[in-house]
Amino acid sequence: MELRQLRYFVAAAELLHMSRAAARLGLSQPALSQQIRDLEGGLGLALFERLPRGLKLTEAGADLLLQSRRILADVEHMTERLRFAALGEIGRLRIAINEIAGQQRLVAQAFGAFRAAYPNVSIELSQLSTFEQLEALREGRIDAGFHHNQQQDLDLLDCVTLREDGFMLGLPRENPLAARPRLVIADLAEEPLVWLHRSVNPLVIDQLLAALQAKGVTPTIAIEAKSDISMMNFISVGLGCGLVVSAERWGASSNVVFRAVDDLSIPVNFVFASRRGDPSPLLGNFTAIVRQVHAAGPSL
Repeated sequence: MELRQLRYFVAAAELLHMSRAAARLGLSQPALSQQIRDLEGGLGLALFERLPRGLKLTEAGADLLLQSRRILADVEHMTERLRFAALGEIGRLRIAINEIAGQQRLVAQAFGAFRAAYPNVSIELSQLSTFEQLEALREGRIDAGFHHNQQQDLDLLDCVTLREDGFMLGLPRENPLAARPRLVIADLAEEPLVWLHRSVNPLVIDQLLAALQAKGVTPTIAIEAKSDISMMNFISVGLGCGLVVSAERWGASSNVVFRAVDDLSIPVNFVFASRRGDPSPLLGNFTAIVRQVHAAGPSL
């Protein structure tokens, strides 16, 4: 039994007339009659009673009509889903964000635009640090992510650079350094520092440490934080100063002020990253929307 035969049978069963069914299908009447005889022969059943002026379904034919309609509808639905999947219009997309990404207007706009354009795509969102995202991308546990990248894993990744950030010093408002409009690394020599734990982003932490040591400053670490938000909380309650990325994202604070450090220049790219050469239509559609939103205006 072939799908083609079922389609022919349904046309004949609905019209109960071989010539009219053949015309609907674009076949000759003898060709359609032969296809129906082949189907009956394969099943070992008579599906029609041949009458002088048309056809009548047998009991087996009436039952097959119900089953055939269901089968053909299922096949059509499956074909449609496969077509949508090939176009990236259904399926599941696994996206990771770091803490900073969750506060970016561009990221929110990209997710909103994607949901509006592809409502049948399920987005599985997780919060991972840069280091965790890189590992998850290598292992295939996520499809893409928003994070800060220091030219890491460029042989593995395709990156859309959304913004270049830099470091500023966040410090409690009552700290004497807050009265100065700008600072240099040497000003941190006697300051207790809130330091981001190396496990969060080893490359960035090593770069910060090297920059301080190059100016003769060995950081006095008061406490290590496991996230940017934890750093801000520790600074806010007065445990020390901290070098933070993209101060603008934190907005105004009654307890924390930000100051530039003139001789600290470590650019950090905020990127949307995916595995190089990933053929997923879903990912391609999401990446295109990220690019469109980025091109449309400021990302802050």
